[in-house]
Amino acid sequence: MSSMSSTILTIGTALSRAKDADIPVELLVAGQWLSGMVSSFDGHGLVLHGADDGLSVLRMSSIDVVRVRHAEAFEGTPQVEAHAEPDEAHPMPAAPGDRR
Repeated sequence: MSSMSSTILTIGTALSRAKDADIPVELLVAGQWLSGMVSSFDGHGLVLHGADDGLSVLRMSSIDVVRVRHAEAFEGTPQVEAHAEPDEAHPMPAAPGDRR
């Protein structure tokens, strides 16, 4: 059996990644495409800073599609292998108040 990894990708996750990577997005809202940079969002709504320097405040529930054209920046940094450590377990030291 091959190992698989999965990621649950939501509209909120896509917007968060686009904001963190400072890349523009296109949003489909009520059949209309809006584009710009995500200025902020809180899970209920977001502020989209458009190319015309206008701000749009949108409800998250009204966004049907998030389009990101800079996929390489959106996907983040590549995964790297962890440094190999010996397979030894070490107990946690006791807190100063627990030592007798």
